Parts: sequence; C-alpha cells; structure tokens
Amino acid sequence: MAEESVSLLARKIGAGKAGAAAPGGPASAGAPDALDARFPAAVAKTAQITLSALLQADVEAAPAATGQGLLAEFLEDLPDPGVYYWLTDARGAPAALMAVAPAFAAALTVRLLGGELAAPEDGARAEALDFDMAGALADLLAPALSETFAKKLAAAPGLLRGRRGARARREAMGDHEESAAIHLTLDLAYEGAAAPGAIRLAFLRGFLEEAGLARGGAENAPLCARDESWSQALRRNILASEFPLTVVLDRIETNVGDLSRLQVGQVIELSPGAMQALDICVDTAAGPAVIAKGRLGAVQSRKAVKLASDIDPDFLSGL
Repeated sequence: MAEESVSLLARKIGAGKAGAAAPGGPASAGAPDALDARFPAAVAKTAQITLSALLQADVEAAPAATGQGLLAEFLEDLPDPGVYYWLTDARGAPAALMAVAPAFAAALTVRLLGGELAAPEDGARAEALDFDMAGALADLLAPALSETFAKKLAAAPGLLRGRRGARARREAMGDHEESAAIHLTLDLAYEGAAAPGAIRLAFLRGFLEEAGLARGGAENAPLCARDESWSQALRRNILASEFPLTVVLDRIETNVGDLSRLQVGQVIELSPGAMQALDICVDTAAGPAVIAKGRLGAVQSRKAVKLASDIDPDFLSGL
C-alpha cells in the first residue's frame, strides 16, 4: 500500500427502505414500549453528525426500524464473518453491539483512504482492512452517544467508549447470547447514494435501565430535529479528538547477528542529514506512516522540531 494512503489510516482518529424490519423484532414506527420515545431519533442524529465529520460529507441518518429481543436474534441474519464492535460503559462492561454492513464498511474504507464516498456495492464482503477502519466509527460514535444521552435525554450512562471488535458472530456475541436487547436499524443517505441498514445497534436492556433510558417514554416530547448549537458543539468535539505524533530521527539497517551484539554505551552513527530530515509519523494498524518532514531546531533556547514540509494534504482533508 502506498505510504500516502497508509497515512490516512490515522484518522481512526432519509433515503432508504423505510419500514424494513430490524432483526429480532417487528418493525415499529416509534420506540419499543420500554424505551424512551426520543431514543431512536437521538441515536440517528448522533450517528449522522459523527459520520458527517468522519467522512467529510453530508450524511443523513434515519431510524428505519426498532425492535426488541435476545441478542442472538439480533445477530441471526447478519453476515459471518462481519463487522462487529462493542461499545462499553465506563467500567468496561458491554453496553451496545454495533454491526456495520460489509458493503458500507468497504465504502467507508475507500473514503478514509482518500477516495470518493460511493454507494455500497451489492454483495461486497468486508475484508480485514474494512474491519479495522470501521473501528474509527466505534471510537467516535461511543463518546458522542454518551454526550447525547446526557444532554438530550437527561440520562447518565457514564462514558461509553469503543471498542472490542470481532469478525465472527459467535465471538461478537460472547456470553450475551441470551441477553435482552433493544435493536435499532439506521438507514444512511449521502451524495445521492442510499445505504439502507448500513448500521445496526443492539443496546443491552441492562445498560438502558441503569442509564435511565428504558422508561416508557410515551409522555416524552419528541427530539428537536434542528438543534444547530448542539450539533456544532458535538462536531467540534469529534474533530478535536487527539492522537499522538511520533518524530523519527533516523532509521538504521541491521541484522539479527549485529542486533544481538549491541551493548550499553555503543555508538550508533546517524546519517549526515538526519537532523534536517526528520520523519513526523502517526501510528496506524499498518505501522507508522509519514505525514510530514521536520528538522531539529530551537525555540527560546529549547530544542524543538520545526516543520520542513506541509502536512500531507490528504491526511488533513480527513480531519
């Protein structure tokens, strides 16, 4: 894979078929009886803002169906292998299982690697890279949902955070096969393309009850469809997600024999131009990727690394 493409992995940092049934429960125009009536719209709105920021595109998300049943029923008609990520609460306990449709995961990967955001291709299978890239969505969606639940639904779930992922259904389910869950299917639309059922979420009933989200909800007022200040604040928080950069002074070639003979105090010579051509890297699942060049300098008598080139424009376009 080209280095400029690999660098984009660092960003790990409605149209549709309305009314399609969610697995494990019948389609419903509203929320299940035990669920806050505003919950589906709140989750869809949060996913819409998160995806728009992550993909740098206008994405619309709408709840297509809700249902309730066992977690095993949620998974029974989903692909195996597939793309599954757990969102956990502040204690690390499972809170919600997210399933990303393989075709949409493949489209998401292309976009995060600098390509166009295209419509999902029928029959597309999720490769290992697609699975890894979908983790970026779990990482961003989890805290965004936590903020939404606290501010819009007056719930206190603690910090949701991604992610414990799995490609096999059995591994994803773990020991929660018989756990009661409320299922939510989201349809997406973007740039003239439709991705029905692109994201499915199964929230464990235990988590919802503890967070105060499962409480009848018939008397609750509908979620405001337009709340620009909240949307903008959530978007700013997503774009402010931090990740570390690594500055590489130099790279040396060696072999196992020479490496085994290295000892304390041994001098390793740098290349003549090492201090003038430092690599500024981000850590990715495929290893470090260079996004800019730097040189050793000083600011107010303190050593510093000064940029010697622009940041990779493809990398910046995704932030």
